[in-house]
Amino acid sequence: HGNLEGLSMILNVGSTSSQMILVQEGFFVYGRNFAAGGLNYTQNIEADMSIDAANAETLKIAASMGSENIPQECFESISASNIEYLEQITMVMDDFKSEDPDYAEVPISKIFLVGGGAQTLGLSTTLASSFEVEVDFLDPFQNVSPSILPKEQAHLANYSSLFGVACGLSLRNFKDNAEEIAKQAI
Repeated sequence: HGNLEGLSMILNVGSTSSQMILVQEGFFVYGRNFAAGGLNYTQNIEADMSIDAANAETLKIAASMGSENIPQECFESISASNIEYLEQITMVMDDFKSEDPDYAEVPISKIFLVGGGAQTLGLSTTLASSFEVEVDFLDPFQNVSPSILPKEQAHLANYSSLFGVACGLSLRNFKDNAEEIAKQAI
C-alpha cells in the first residue's frame, strides 16, 4: 500500500486478541495488543441464541461470507459485537493519545484490517462509519508472487487478509538474517 499520508491504523483481528498498530508516513508510531477478537463474536452469538460454540462459529462465518439463511438474531449479535470491538479500539486509542499528547488531535487517515477476523460481517463498515475513513483489507501478498495455480490464486485473493502474520513472520526471518547471509557469502 506504500507510504500513506497521515496516521494509519492496522488492525490484526485474531481469535482471542487483536493488535493495533499505528503508522505515520511509513514509520511505526504505536502498537498495542488488546483482548478482543473473533472468539468474542462466537461467544456472543452462542449466548444470544442459546446454541453451542461450534454452531455459533459456523453461523458467524456463514454470515460473514454472505449466506442468506442466517437467523436475524445472529446478525443482531454480530452487530452488537462490532460495537463492543469498536469500544475496545476506542479505549486503546484513548490510552495512546494520553501517553503521547502530540497525537491528541491527529485523526486516523485510513484503517487496514488483517487477520482471521478481518472479514467479520459489518466490522469494516462499523469502523469506517465511526472513524469516518476508508477501511481496506491488507493484502500481505501485494508484493509477493506466490507460485500457485490460477484457480488457487483466486482463492488466495479472497482470503489473503488471513495470512498477515504468517507472511510477516516468513519475511521477517529472511530480512533479519539477510545481513548475516551476505557477510557469510563474502
